[in-house]
Amino acid sequence: MLLRPSLRFGRLRTEGMGTMGLFGPPDIQRLKSRRDTDALLRALGHELSSIRQAAVEALGELGVLAARARLAELVQHDDSRNVRWTAAKALGALGDDEACTALQSALHDSDVFVRQYAAEALIGIDGAVAIRAVVGALEHEDTQVSGIARDGLSRMVSRPANGGVPTTTALLDALPTTRAEVRCAVAKALAAASWDVARGTPEQQLHYAAGLRRWDRWGELAGQHLGAVCDELSGGDREAFPHACRVLGDTGGTKAMEVLVEALRALPFGLSSHPADALERLGWTPTSPRDEAYWLIAKLKPGDRPARLLALGADAFDALATALPRAPEPIAVVLAALGDPRAAPLLASELDQADRAGKTCWTLVESLVRLGGAEARRALDTVSREGHLEENREAAKNALQGWPGGAE
Repeated sequence: MLLRPSLRFGRLRTEGMGTMGLFGPPDIQRLKSRRDTDALLRALGHELSSIRQAAVEALGELGVLAARARLAELVQHDDSRNVRWTAAKALGALGDDEACTALQSALHDSDVFVRQYAAEALIGIDGAVAIRAVVGALEHEDTQVSGIARDGLSRMVSRPANGGVPTTTALLDALPTTRAEVRCAVAKALAAASWDVARGTPEQQLHYAAGLRRWDRWGELAGQHLGAVCDELSGGDREAFPHACRVLGDTGGTKAMEVLVEALRALPFGLSSHPADALERLGWTPTSPRDEAYWLIAKLKPGDRPARLLALGADAFDALATALPRAPEPIAVVLAALGDPRAAPLLASELDQADRAGKTCWTLVESLVRLGGAEARRALDTVSREGHLEENREAAKNALQGWPGGAE
């Protein structure tokens, strides 16, 4: 029987828990009322998962610290997911540093409820070990787990037992990251822990200000730690990217110019004029046709067919091919206008990966039609037969129907 999970103890009801008979299952409620912890501990090995689950809950409610080691085993190895998530809840009430290891393992359980309750349990445990485990969960691949960690971290560090140096040290160790969701959660937790910002290093203060989205303060600190600002251009914080470009454009220097050029080529957040604008303020001019293509691409707007970019011909192709996955719509139009047959498989690949038959899909189809030629037709034919979405297969088929000579 699948039980509906509850975040509170005391709401679990299972079958097979009638009066204790000579050969029947143990009456867990009766054992609990008598505080017979030895019998409850023995019940953890019962063959019925409902009995094991009820015993786990009872031991958690009674606060039986002697059960922690056994619960740590159950949360990782019991065959029943109901027993595992109930054991995770109990460890949240009883847990210590040793329980954190088992709960961290449970964060990767195959069952979603076990993963979520393991995250909640870690938030319920005091100490730097648990705090580091929750900080680690901020980057969990399960967005529900990472969301629980984000929501609970500030609440966790606000508890009196988690005050002091161990907590702030654990948080500060995680602060230097460009992962936006992690940095924001850690910065908010530091604020909840009443961290003395003035005692932090310039780099710590920089990341802290970015995490709180205090861009005014961030700009003031950036000049003191240019390396951290440079890291932002290849990091994962979209909101920090334009501010980093602006600071580097204002600061100048060889290093600043180098990382801005790399950002211009990499387009980490799709088309963005911020690196180009910063380089322009520094007086940079492209030193190769390829860099000129990246420069022009950065300033591209949807629907543009810039004559200067098209005039670069083959020299622009590599830059356009790099930019296509990051900004399919405007780049597809330019590639079609460029007329290079090498664009056909690239456009077809993007078409096959388009999430649905929306604007991007139709732009890619129209670009293949405009490109024309045998390569473009073969590419459309492949998508029409092998595309992973029916809508995109149909779009390709319709385009072939209108092809000169009709579909083959």
